Amino acid sequence: MRVLIIDDSPHDRERIVRELQKELGGSEFVEVSQREDFDAAVARGDFDVVLTDCCLHWTDGLRILKTIQGWFSHIPVVMVTGAGDEEIAVEGMKSGLSDYVLKGHLQRLPAAVKESLERSRRRKEYEEAFRQLKVSKERYHIISELTSDYAYSLHVEPDGTLVPEWVTEAFTHISGYVLEEMVARGGWQILIHPEDLPSVRQHFDRVLAGRAEVTEFRIVARGGEVRWLRNFNRPVWDEGQGHVVRIHGATQDITERKRAEEEVRLLQTMTLAINKSEGLHDALLVVLRKVCHVTGWVFGEAWVPRPDGTLLEQSPAWYSRVEELERFRTASEGFTFPPGKGLPGRAWSSKQPVWMQDVTADPDFLRASIAREVGLKAGMAIPVLANDEVVAVITFYGIEAREEDERLVGLVSAVADQLGSLIQRKRAEEEKERIQSQLFQSQRMESIGRLAGGVAHDFNNLLTIIQGQADRAMRTLGEDEPLYENLEEIRRASIRAADLTRRLLLFSRKQPMEFASLDLGRMVEVWLKMLQRLLGEDIAIQPNLASDLWTVQADAGSIEQVILNLVLNARDAMPEGGTLTIRTGNVTLDEEQCHRIPEAWPGRFVCLSVVDTGVGMDPELIPQIFEPFFTTKEAGKGTGLGLSVAYGIVKRHEGWIHVSSEPGQGSTFTIYLPAFAGKPEEKAQETVSFQELRGEGERVLLVEDEEEVRGFVARVLRENGYVVWEAASGGEALDRFERERGAFDLLFSDVILPDRSGLQLVDQLRFRNPELRVLLGSGYLDQKSQEPTIHARGFRFIQKPYALPELLRVVREVIGGERGKVREGPVWQEPCFPGF
Repeated sequence: MRVLIIDDSPHDRERIVRELQKELGGSEFVEVSQREDFDAAVARGDFDVVLTDCCLHWTDGLRILKTIQGWFSHIPVVMVTGAGDEEIAVEGMKSGLSDYVLKGHLQRLPAAVKESLERSRRRKEYEEAFRQLKVSKERYHIISELTSDYAYSLHVEPDGTLVPEWVTEAFTHISGYVLEEMVARGGWQILIHPEDLPSVRQHFDRVLAGRAEVTEFRIVARGGEVRWLRNFNRPVWDEGQGHVVRIHGATQDITERKRAEEEVRLLQTMTLAINKSEGLHDALLVVLRKVCHVTGWVFGEAWVPRPDGTLLEQSPAWYSRVEELERFRTASEGFTFPPGKGLPGRAWSSKQPVWMQDVTADPDFLRASIAREVGLKAGMAIPVLANDEVVAVITFYGIEAREEDERLVGLVSAVADQLGSLIQRKRAEEEKERIQSQLFQSQRMESIGRLAGGVAHDFNNLLTIIQGQADRAMRTLGEDEPLYENLEEIRRASIRAADLTRRLLLFSRKQPMEFASLDLGRMVEVWLKMLQRLLGEDIAIQPNLASDLWTVQADAGSIEQVILNLVLNARDAMPEGGTLTIRTGNVTLDEEQCHRIPEAWPGRFVCLSVVDTGVGMDPELIPQIFEPFFTTKEAGKGTGLGLSVAYGIVKRHEGWIHVSSEPGQGSTFTIYLPAFAGKPEEKAQETVSFQELRGEGERVLLVEDEEEVRGFVARVLRENGYVVWEAASGGEALDRFERERGAFDLLFSDVILPDRSGLQLVDQLRFRNPELRVLLGSGYLDQKSQEPTIHARGFRFIQKPYALPELLRVVREVIGGERGKVREGPVWQEPCFPGF
């Protein structure tokens, strides 16, 4: 056997030969890579099968196929193609290609060659049989009955009309018609499915031109059933008349094969829809398109239940094989279906398939008039269930009225079941991934807690830019403009991000604290309104605050975090609602009392208790609740960091937390903080405008090694009346300072610079100009910020990220001037709840 291999890749030709030699070792292989070699091989014609690549630099596989068919009608052509060229291969199959094999699956090539040769051999035998049958019609009848489901002969009239001469008896069994009835009703064309009639006519045109051909098409039997036929037609050429005078045909009923292919394709479609789609909408769209193409339905759409379960509404997923039917979709916009109403509503409520033989005649079809206008008839609705819940209803329509096709309903129902099962499985996988993600997130948070000091620097630099640029943009917009709300959300997100860093640093004990004398009762009073908003309407707050509460020495922000964490913990313990009591009081503990309270020691303490009426807990769990990542909540309902963070903060204040609880009896968390003899520190509140914060041409030396932060701060200061010189290092700052002869009103420097510390730079510059005002900033939140040292030396410090008003206020205060110092707000501003 001689094999002609056409491929311009030597490597691919070698692989093809190697695979064929495994099973066709005695064959001779002729390799062709150029057009000249191909033309020479075609001229010789001494080969049995052709293997061609899909794409060559001088032609393509389809032209190779056409050339071979023109010269050698019986030599099979197999296309060997790469991934991504399947569409060309499929087009080739429609044009007579024997088979195609992907280059990634060359192990299938020997079998494909053998099968193609066998089909070619059989085709030759059939054609030879038909040639011999011309001498005897009876003999032809016998042979055709043996080789097909039915055979026939068509006489060609001078005008090209095809007139049936005879047909074997099996024709009546398949179509439901006898020959005379078919002729009386208009001939063979009445059998052909309307959608396939144009292609069948083209097929017979080619046969009338003298070419034997095979085609597949659908017929509509007498009872309306659609069946698939595979038809082989061979022309009988009359040399004297110079045209085809008769056509002999043999037909096979391939309906069962097509149905089996439909089932395979549809089930494969389901897997594809889920695996490649982002969600239910994408999966539904693939299913609608594939079902319509495979089954012959012309229009498909999907309906999904509203979240409240009251109505079915249109899904964005729909598909139409006919452009005119888009009017049906457009006219249906706004339709909804309650359970049991309309085609989709009935499938929704019953969880069973629903069939309408003619939707235009069914009183329960609410869109009958629209369907009548666009020519829709039969309708079918199939529910898609996941965990016995209808997640969608898919509906399909045809252009012919037809009785219920149980097999088709079963097929599409199986597809819907597969879709539902895969959606259910995907939901389970997503839930698993979500839980795993939470576990990984907790592990990451633990690592971040250990590294947060360094991370905070870069992170807060970025947040400075994000928050500051949002502030700048918001100043140029009115609050009613569309972008304003988006910018506000960006700003809020940056604040939450900064707070997240702060919380992690609190947990890792890297957060520097500013201790001052505070009144816990006053703090709680300020928070009560926001706490109620946080808890919701189902939980009532009962404050019980002592009027003569002692003060404590504490960091206000840290204590706010403790209260927030305890309140959130109490809220989660009362899912059905309840009462939250917040108590404050003074207590003096002696030695005997300390024995009854773990971690206590004698002295005067201020107590703050958070009491809930929730589910409570087993007392045996109390020793574990402050451990990092320990939680009694169900999976996905908490990270187990809230109480451990609160515990760490209180311990840093030389206090402790006492817990009492019983299952079903609620819980009480009591904070003990050492009392302080001083009075609470307060600062007056004053509202200022941006105009009051503007500069008056003061000269600022800005030293910041982060280019983006430096650029942002410089722009803000310039936009607000300051003259700014920028420097990226201490050395560069010294150089600019010298060149300007120290004529600066303010040095604004980062604490950590590439070549020295900010304090070292201050010393060097103030040696030259002792009156130079100084403002230092940092993205660090740990000891690297040197904040205590900075304050001890009397310099102002601003922590990144800073809001635009805060930046301008601090700069204005440090520079001073005729307008005097702009005073800070109160000690406890209205709290911000991250995530709410």
